[in-house]
Amino acid sequence: MASLFLAASASGATIAGYAPTTGLTSTYARHGISFTTADDGTADKLETIAFFNGSTVSGNGMLYLFTSAYLDAPINIEGDVGAIASAAFVAGVGFDFSTSNITLLPNTTYFAYSRAGFYVSTTTGNGYAGGAHFQAGNNFDAYVGSTGRDAAFLVTGTAVPEPGSLALVAGGLLAAAARRRRK
Repeated sequence: MASLFLAASASGATIAGYAPTTGLTSTYARHGISFTTADDGTADKLETIAFFNGSTVSGNGMLYLFTSAYLDAPINIEGDVGAIASAAFVAGVGFDFSTSNITLLPNTTYFAYSRAGFYVSTTTGNGYAGGAHFQAGNNFDAYVGSTGRDAAFLVTGTAVPEPGSLALVAGGLLAAAARRRRK
């Protein structure tokens, strides 16, 4: 699964992820995850969130992104005003947020929940320290934390330059243009 992780992250840098290799169980449910972005001072534009069932990108329907836990039933998620973005599943890619223009802030926990059921590799133990796995057995059961289980997932994105960095680049380009004009 680790090699698939590398292939899947080729479209963007890894923001968060968990790739268990032992003790895997294929679990059918409406899945949710929480993940925490790095405390590196860099914001990231969200590209994809992918779940894995074995070595295959897995998903179905829509995935909704929140800044706090969503513990209601999947049937109610589409009308929840707390969702900051949603994305459709694209086979071989995952849930594609590339057109949503969502910027993930550093050292922040986000929550993503599926509306439809699909299979995901889960493992016993809390191997992913930056978040948790949630699941709902059907559309009418509320999402609950999967205590002692983690799901295989990958979140990718691209770094967003800081405004100060952009100003430096712009200033450098203007200085170069002025120098060229003088010659």
